[in-house]
Amino acid sequence: MPVAILSELDTTPRLLRLTAVVEDAARFLGQAGRLTGLDPKHLLDSFVVGAMGMDPQAWAVAAPQAVRQHVCLSHLAALYRCLEAAATGKGENAFLERVPAAYRSALSEAQANALLVAASSWQDRERVIAGLKGLIQNGTDATSGYGPGQSLREMLTCVEFLDEDGDDAWFLESFPTTLEMRHIVDTYTAITGFA
Repeated sequence: MPVAILSELDTTPRLLRLTAVVEDAARFLGQAGRLTGLDPKHLLDSFVVGAMGMDPQAWAVAAPQAVRQHVCLSHLAALYRCLEAAATGKGENAFLERVPAAYRSALSEAQANALLVAASSWQDRERVIAGLKGLIQNGTDATSGYGPGQSLREMLTCVEFLDEDGDDAWFLESFPTTLEMRHIVDTYTAITGFA
């Protein structure tokens, strides 16, 4: 389906407009979605027009037919990564190329297994992926103050990943405590590759 979507995005402004709407939908869903009990199979089309209140004509201009007819809420993160890669002309994980070597330590087999077991139980794996990506992009440079030896779990709780109401026990109880910032790239690639 990504090929069908990208083939219908005939101009850069249209690509960027759809990317912006998808970002807004993700934020809206992240803020209100847990409260509304939306089905992951709910079409993005009806969510954008109904729940977000976007003008149907503006949505029809921004979104290709393939998006309007086939993309569900469960596809939102994958669609965003596809659009981001198309907009930058790079692969979806191109931002990883800028991460210093100090944050690229390999996971041990035990750490990788613990991470995948934990990920299989998470209620919202996409939120964890977004938190990791944000931390990679903003927390792995010399000015961030996040050293390679700091707890990755602790650092994720510092990047506004967790709800203020404490509704993230599912994450706190399962995220491996042995992972450090030095493992962030391997952690990210392991989780994004986990189906």
